[in-house]
Amino acid sequence: MYRKGHVLVLVLLLVVTASLWSQKSSERLAREKGVEAEGLWEKGSLSESAQACEEAITLFQKAVAEDEVPNDTALISHWLTIAFDCYVKTSKLEDALRVLNSMIDLDKENIMLYDQKALLQKKLERFDDAIATYTYIDSVEPGYKNCKKIASIYKDREDWENALIWYYKSYDLRQDSNTINDIAVINLTLGRNEAAIQAYKDYLATEPAQAAKIRTYKNLGKLYEDLGQIATGLEYYEKSNKLRFDNDITLLLISRYYDLERYDDCQRNITLYLKNKPDAAAALYYRAMINYNNGNLLGARSDFEKIQTNPTYGSIAKGYIESINSQ
Repeated sequence: MYRKGHVLVLVLLLVVTASLWSQKSSERLAREKGVEAEGLWEKGSLSESAQACEEAITLFQKAVAEDEVPNDTALISHWLTIAFDCYVKTSKLEDALRVLNSMIDLDKENIMLYDQKALLQKKLERFDDAIATYTYIDSVEPGYKNCKKIASIYKDREDWENALIWYYKSYDLRQDSNTINDIAVINLTLGRNEAAIQAYKDYLATEPAQAAKIRTYKNLGKLYEDLGQIATGLEYYEKSNKLRFDNDITLLLISRYYDLERYDDCQRNITLYLKNKPDAAAALYYRAMINYNNGNLLGARSDFEKIQTNPTYGSIAKGYIESINSQ
């Protein structure tokens, strides 16, 4: 009888022990769910992985609150990063932003997270929120790129005055040709032509690199052309071409000088064009026209004959050849 009682107690102890071991702690469940989430992420099951990550975080937070488990922010951050990646890749941007805010709560000094937040806010068309986030970044780590991002939002909203404020802030931090072009374009939009011109000239005064100087000369040339100051525009196109030959700019100069009947300047650019692109039909056409206008019919016919099969100038050339032959 005693032995039966002993056996019964032993069985009960084993049952209780087994029951205790079967009740996993919240921490253990959280870690297992986290492993499951990583496996799903690696397999590309992104929606399931994000859900598993969030469940793992909830379980772990429960363990911290109820079981006095030490908080492991690195582990939580790891699961949040996976969830964020999953939500972004599945275009669940609202969930991505919510998770990102939790990531920021754990790492408030990580400026890269704020930059990602602003980008998400822009994609969600929460432009005021994006501006607020970028402005916070600027207060912590001023940078020309961040200022340009703020300026571009204002520009897209056609808030020109605020766009100019931030483009000028960006320019103060880095004298960039693209930024000064934005400043000039906005000033033109506002009818401030002199301010636009001065912006380019101030930039040139900084002695920028050659590539930037070339772009600025081209921009000034186009600006003066748009303002009807053709001669001044041509001067800047010439400056650009002296630094680096450009087919399109040279052809533009040829056509503009021809229209202005500045044949010497036109011939000079034709010679330059043909030096870089021998037998170029456009250059030969303008040279033929100059010769024709100046009464050099033989020279004109020679060039017209070279381009009479050209799809652009051929029919015109044939007409002039017939006219010259009939004289």
